[in-house]
Amino acid sequence: MQKILKQLVLVITMMVVMLTVMHSNLPHAFALGYDEFLNTIGEEADLPTYESGDAHEQAYNETGLESITSALYYVLDYIKYVLGGIAVLFMVISAYQLLTAGEGSDEEIKKQKEYFTWAIVGLIFVFAADTLVKDMFFGEEGQILQDEETALTFAGQANKGIRGIYMLLEVFVGAGAVLAIAYDGSKMVIASYNEEEVTNAKKHIFWALIGLFFIGTSELIVKKILFPYEPGEGAKINVSEGKIFIANITNFISAIIGFVSIGMLIYGGYLYVTGGVSEENTGKAKKVIFGAIAGILLAGAAFAIASTIIPMDPGT
Repeated sequence: MQKILKQLVLVITMMVVMLTVMHSNLPHAFALGYDEFLNTIGEEADLPTYESGDAHEQAYNETGLESITSALYYVLDYIKYVLGGIAVLFMVISAYQLLTAGEGSDEEIKKQKEYFTWAIVGLIFVFAADTLVKDMFFGEEGQILQDEETALTFAGQANKGIRGIYMLLEVFVGAGAVLAIAYDGSKMVIASYNEEEVTNAKKHIFWALIGLFFIGTSELIVKKILFPYEPGEGAKINVSEGKIFIANITNFISAIIGFVSIGMLIYGGYLYVTGGVSEENTGKAKKVIFGAIAGILLAGAAFAIASTIIPMDPGT
């Protein structure tokens, strides 16, 4: 990675030197056109300049502070966009090296994944720095702890900002989990003759489903059940919301188990009918049927327990 970055810097430096030499050796008329071309690009960019007297929009409008804070904010903006470009460059290089690593390069793949992850984290912090400091954790002049109402206002803004970040992460992680499930499913079909591959694919699918479950329920568990907050009352566990959540999850799992059990019961009956006098097929059919019956009983018991915890309203 460092070698590639050094080569890129060297190429850019050589291009700058070559353009400088070309510009110095060109005729005056053509050089003037070249300067006009650059000025046109600058005008289209429409960035604020000190020549126009424009102060940064976030600078403090007080005597003695406006020029200083404006300069600082311009420098921060410059650094922010440069760092953003560098982060994107690192991501592109890491993605390219991931694609060209090939099989057997586990160490290189792991290293590039780490580079890619930290580049994304860096991008988030670079472009969210103003919001994190001013709107969430400090304020324009450190007024976050001025009084209780101000603290609650900043807490609400911080909550919205953090929620936006983790919802973005949930989208990417959820998409990754779905792709992993689809990939492992196709792997099970293609490599069905390889027991080890099928076992690994099953494990990946299982943990991907667990990950999807936690992604979908994390906000509900934390904000609605474990740490629900009401102004003036503080945070306390919401038992009633927890009961409803447990009942809904139990009913959902029971429905899946019941559906699968019915399918296995039909499959077991088919094996029993077509097994003929083969003791092996008959024994397998009995096991499948008994397992399906046990699954149906388990699903019914779980539904009964959930209905006992959360009594259904009339007509539900």
